Amino acid sequence: MAIYPMLKTVSFSPEDVERLTTAYENALHALRIVNRADPITVVIAKRIIDAAQTGMCDSKELCTLAIKDLQTPTIRCEEEHASGETNEALSEAEEEIEEQGRHEDTA
Repeated sequence: MAIYPMLKTVSFSPEDVERLTTAYENALHALRIVNRADPITVVIAKRIIDAAQTGMCDSKELCTLAIKDLQTPTIRCEEEHASGETNEALSEAEEEIEEQGRHEDTA
């Protein structure tokens, strides 16, 4: 998995590492990425780590940010090709993250 080797090269507390890996795992799950060798996992991991280094520490926010960063090129591509499948999947992923957050808030 892309995030684990990357976390060894930066300095985070054990609690931060747990939040980052939770954000990473939730993003992969929400985007339905099963192949952990997929190059997009590196992009997601890097974005989460970069955001955490600026002080963002909430796993839900980190996850949402990583997913939203993927939307910009997708939207352009979809407009060019008139395909809504990817954007629809990302919207579903965002809804799933929100739902997970609601469950965490009530737990």
